[in-house]
Amino acid sequence: PLEFASPFSQIHIAIHTDLPSGRRASSRIKGQKNVLRLCTTQLNKLAGFGFRCSAYCTDDPMVSLLTPPLASCGGQSIFIDVSVNSSMQFHLHSLISICSSHDRRAESLILLVHRWA
Repeated sequence: PLEFASPFSQIHIAIHTDLPSGRRASSRIKGQKNVLRLCTTQLNKLAGFGFRCSAYCTDDPMVSLLTPPLASCGGQSIFIDVSVNSSMQFHLHSLISICSSHDRRAESLILLVHRWA
C-alpha cells in the first residue's frame, strides 16, 4: 500500500439549524465555515494540529488537518478531514468501501487522489 495514503480519518460535525427558507443556503454555508474555523483554531492552539488545506469555496466546506506525531501510530501523524453538516464524507466512505471490495489497492489510490485534489 502507498504509505502516503494512510493513516487517514474523518470527523463529521452535525449541527441542527432551523433557518427561514429564504436564507437557508447562504446562512448554512456561512455557519459551516464559522464552525470549521473555530475547530481549526482550537485544534491548532490546544492540541498542536497542523493546517493542511481547506475547501471553503464549495457547497460542503471542509478542512484537512494533520495531527502531531502519535506514539500509538508509530510516531506518524494522521490526516484528518473535518466537515460540518456535509454529505461529502459519507460519499467518500461509500466510494472507498465499494471500490475496495473489488480491488484492495483502491483505498490507497482513492485517498492519494483525495489528498492531492
